[in-house]
Amino acid sequence: MVLGDYLFPQENIEYQSEFPIKFGNDYYELYLTDKRLIGYLKTGFLFKKDKIFATPIEEINDIMYHEHGRINKKATLIIETDTKKMPFEGKTEDIKIIWQ
Repeated sequence: MVLGDYLFPQENIEYQSEFPIKFGNDYYELYLTDKRLIGYLKTGFLFKKDKIFATPIEEINDIMYHEHGRINKKATLIIETDTKKMPFEGKTEDIKIIWQ
């Protein structure tokens, strides 16, 4: 399967991360559509499986960004909804593009 199989009818991808972004213990490709924020990961060597999460844009209440580290800088983007906090980690320049 590919990400297109999970999109709603008339849903359009507006942004795709250039590098995988850490969420939990895995690294996802992040997509922003006109309706949702989607994380997509293809797993498995012989038997491929898809791992996906999605949050509707209208449910996002707050987005926080911060950098940490002195030499090897990393960044964290925290997206908050009424029911959850989703922390994403990655290289500063990758996370900053998503935040902006």
